[in-house]
Amino acid sequence: MRLKAQLAGVLALSALSAPALAVFNGSETPKGDYENHIVRFMAKGDNGVQYKNCGGMLVGGKYLLTAKHCVDGYSVPDLIVYQGIDRYSPDAQYERTATLVHARTHEAGFEWFNYVEKTFVNEIWPRYLSSFAGDVGDYGSGEYWLESLEGSRRYLDSRPDDQKDNPMHNGHSGSDFAMMVLDEPIPHHSGVIVKPLVNLDTGERFLNPGESFTFYGWGGTSYGGVSGPSATTLMQAEFQLYREYPLTQARDSDYGNLRGPLCSAESDGCRFKPSAKYDVIGIDTGLGIPGTGSGDSGSPLIAGDYYFGSLFGSDNEPTDGAWIAHFNSIGWMMPSIVRAIDSVVYPSDLGVSLEPGSNEVREINIPIQNFTDTIMVLDPVVVSGGFKPDVDGDVIYDDFLVVTKDCAGLLEPHQGCMVKLLLNRNQYFEFEEQVDAQINLGIDGVDVQPLTVRILPTFCEQNPYDPSCMDFCDLNPWDQDCMDTCDWNPWQPECMDLCEYDPWAPECICETMPEHTDCTGGDSQSPEGGNGSGGGSSDAQAGSSSGGSVSFGLFGLFGLLLFRRFRSLS
Repeated sequence: MRLKAQLAGVLALSALSAPALAVFNGSETPKGDYENHIVRFMAKGDNGVQYKNCGGMLVGGKYLLTAKHCVDGYSVPDLIVYQGIDRYSPDAQYERTATLVHARTHEAGFEWFNYVEKTFVNEIWPRYLSSFAGDVGDYGSGEYWLESLEGSRRYLDSRPDDQKDNPMHNGHSGSDFAMMVLDEPIPHHSGVIVKPLVNLDTGERFLNPGESFTFYGWGGTSYGGVSGPSATTLMQAEFQLYREYPLTQARDSDYGNLRGPLCSAESDGCRFKPSAKYDVIGIDTGLGIPGTGSGDSGSPLIAGDYYFGSLFGSDNEPTDGAWIAHFNSIGWMMPSIVRAIDSVVYPSDLGVSLEPGSNEVREINIPIQNFTDTIMVLDPVVVSGGFKPDVDGDVIYDDFLVVTKDCAGLLEPHQGCMVKLLLNRNQYFEFEEQVDAQINLGIDGVDVQPLTVRILPTFCEQNPYDPSCMDFCDLNPWDQDCMDTCDWNPWQPECMDLCEYDPWAPECICETMPEHTDCTGGDSQSPEGGNGSGGGSSDAQAGSSSGGSVSFGLFGLFGLLLFRRFRSLS
């Protein structure tokens, strides 16, 4: 990190498989818009025979929210999680195992019927009193519904333990939501708060029709459930709620699906149809009405700072030219999620990632969520380290990193809060290398956490073998200009030993003719021996034996010399 040129010297730094569902009629996601709590994964459950490709969202590093049909079974022995926008060149990937929190449990059955009762009593019945008039014996009346829900709870409690513990006997809601509990956390520095679409106690809506959000997916780009190529990069498109939730559960007449007309204040034939899902519809931004396609079930619906559910599926036929998608409502699953987590969570790798040399202003959002049944008291957030202001300088620590919103005070059970920091608020700094700061989130019993400003690798650091990142000789190592002269033409004089090139050179004569008088001290070496006596052999034998040896040696020598000469000339 450094100050811009005009401020140089002012400061000192410390050391530093199977298809599921995704987006068509969308656009590619810019790398700078990607947040690494949104992930893609491949999973093979304990009852599975192949990997399934889905999307999901990380919470607190150890929890992955997705769709149940992305996993065949109730534990995940084989899981690969990918971060980054590029399908074939992810920023990071992790191998994990996981257990599954899902809707098909005995406890979730009670929670579903409690949720349905609260939805009916607080949202539906008061709006359409005439439709639900009558006593307990009148089918579809308000009293009938209350007795029916109470009877369902009694039935659940009366079952034998083997049924209570068997997921096949606990299909109460038809929900497809699931949460993987990972054996080891996955680092992520971004995140959002898990929230129901509506507060059934107060009636407050947290997402309404007409309020757009961006949906992200890696899957196929074909229409209406038709199989097609998966996107090579993360796609995005704008969506909104199709109709107001939870009023989609009150429909005129006895329609059996969510496409039936909704009730009005004048309706007398209103029917209550509890559902654990809600619908969204694409918004045409010039590319056509977007929708979800094959390959990215489980991807999150995130609007602002909040997660409201995971993608289940979509229609195979359009409604008024649009393919409506279905998401799992997680409001009624909050007690199950809380039981599984039972702690206060926040992203597992706090910080931000910047391009080399960046001097942009960046907001850092840190969600803190109380997944317990106890009220938590949080102290003010404190940041430190990473930059030491010069005593004579004009740049203060808040110019480097400042808390703009913290969570000091009471954090109610199941509720979340977003800490917001501002990095480089006046653009005084250029970040060239990693900066290590610290943050105290104000959570009792939680130590000060590292907060890191990371520098993203360049394209060529990530892809060193991409042709655009290699020089000419890396790509053409056998080109003449990329080789040593003697590698591509070893017969040139300067590449050869002198005696190979010119065996008759004076300094080479003893190598070429070791019997030469210059090499023997002036005495010719006779084949018969130094005294000419014949060495104890007859003259005839000496002449025959020794003379033949000398002739053969001379022919061999001349042949060698001719070979070397012709080779040097070639």
